Amino acid sequence: MGVAIFERMRGSVRLTKAGADIVDKAELAKQAAQDIKAIAKAHSDPFAGELALGVIPTIGPFLLPYFSKLLVDTFPKLRLAYIEDTTDRLTEQLLSGDLDAAILATLPMDDALICTLLYDERFHIAMPKVHDL
Repeated sequence: MGVAIFERMRGSVRLTKAGADIVDKAELAKQAAQDIKAIAKAHSDPFAGELALGVIPTIGPFLLPYFSKLLVDTFPKLRLAYIEDTTDRLTEQLLSGDLDAAILATLPMDDALICTLLYDERFHIAMPKVHDL
């Protein structure tokens, strides 16, 4: 490197000022390399880390209790983060990468997203027997 890193003294060796600065940076580089390995390992398991799931308010409170506990019990390394918002805003967050998935009532109008039907829900209307309808 063109600079003395160590000074030899009688019976000992010590770092020069440049050597001390280089060793400090090397320690930071070593820690950064360890951090990079840890990040890569954490991302190698698709069922570990955080799952950002968007839900619309009319579905979230009714649907989430059916699968949340099972999901956490099955994948203990998974941390769930729920975001409740409108379909349009959840779609924007999916497209920007802020959400991993979203449960919506209507199909988003964007070809960059794929959708799978979770269930078909029947709705009923109720009224008094004497009503004109």
